[in-house]
Amino acid sequence: MPDPAKPGEHVRPYPLWNQTSRPSRHLPDAVKVLDVRRGQSQTGVMYLVEIGGRADWLDSGWFLPGTVDPAQFSEPGRCRDRRGP
Repeated sequence: MPDPAKPGEHVRPYPLWNQTSRPSRHLPDAVKVLDVRRGQSQTGVMYLVEIGGRADWLDSGWFLPGTVDPAQFSEPGRCRDRRGP
C-alpha cells in the first residue's frame, strides 16, 4: 500500500463512492484531507474529509492511491453527478 496522504493534500475518491452514496454525501473530484489517523478500518488508515458541509472519517480505501493537484480540476470543490457513463 502506498504511503497515506498527509493533512492538506488532496486525494481522488473512487467513483463507486458517489455511485452508491446519497447526493448529499457525494465527494468532489479533489478532496482535501483534513487529518489522518491509523486505526481499525479496512486499510488501517482513516482520512478526515468534508462531506456535505461536515467533517467525517472515511477509510483511505475509498480513495485512489496517491495525491492530486486540485488546480487540475476546473471546479475542485464541486461534485459532479457520476451516475452516467
